[in-house]
Formats: sequence, structure tokens, C-alpha cells
Amino acid sequence: MTVPQIIRVRIGARLRFARKAMRVALQDVATACSVTRQAVSLWETGKTTPNDEMLGRLAEYLGVSKHWLLTGDQPERVEPPAATQPRAQSAPAPRR
Repeated sequence: MTVPQIIRVRIGARLRFARKAMRVALQDVATACSVTRQAVSLWETGKTTPNDEMLGRLAEYLGVSKHWLLTGDQPERVEPPAATQPRAQSAPAPRR
């Protein structure tokens, strides 16, 4: 394996790790990033690599930093995307 291939595989492994930690499907990531499920699968398997803009979208959706996706250097921070976070319930309005 060449160095670029190893880098693609490692980025893909981190993408998969973050996605699995968030318990979201390939299709959920694809929909959030406006790509196909197959594109996400190719990234995760290291066959292709997302471009810089897409890495930013992926990082935001997966709740990790772009730097971590690229290098694995900083601790990952996995949080649910805003669309799937539970909404706080407001207290009912007092009756008059």
C-alpha cells in the first residue's frame, strides 16, 4: 500500500467510527451531505477521499473536527447532529 492509500483508509476508518458512534446509517450521512450512500461507502472503505469542503460537512454532521478526521491527532468528540438531538420540552403555560 502506498502512503496516500494508507491515509485514505485511515480517514475512512475514522469516518466509519464516528458514524457508528452516532448510530446513524450511511444513508443518513449521505442525505445530510447531499451525496449518495455509495459515495459515503467509498470514503469509509478508503477507495476514495472526500474533498476539503465535504470533509468539513462530514465533520460538522458527525460532531468531530476536520483535523481529527484527517489526522486522528486530537480526541474525537461525537455528538448527535442537531436534527437528531432531543428537543427540550417547555413547561406548559399557566392557566388563567
